[in-house]
Amino acid sequence: MRILPIGYWKGSAFAIVLDALAAVLSEGHPTGEIDQIQRGSCTGCSQVFMVFDPRQLGGEDFSDRVADSVADYVNGSEPTESDGRVTYPGESTLRKRRDQLANGIVVDDGVWAEVLKLAGRA
Repeated sequence: MRILPIGYWKGSAFAIVLDALAAVLSEGHPTGEIDQIQRGSCTGCSQVFMVFDPRQLGGEDFSDRVADSVADYVNGSEPTESDGRVTYPGESTLRKRRDQLANGIVVDDGVWAEVLKLAGRA
């Protein structure tokens, strides 16, 4: 009874619709056109940000209850690795941010050397 990863038929269809919606609303490029620009990773990609006020939908308490139940369901799912943990998207973001603020951002030495080279500081 594991949850399935996003990207099966519903997730894939939703991703395609969001890609088209972002391109249409921003008068930008859908995923299929981004590589044709040939100016680097994600140059010309389209983005749309949606903001919802839960107080205007089912109410804040209802929205909190639904969000908590989804998070609990995901966290309670059986991981594929015996020592793993199933997390919802974004769950580790705050923990990572606090860690990076306290300890710095870990960067591969080879990648950092290339960045410095590109910046003319190597």
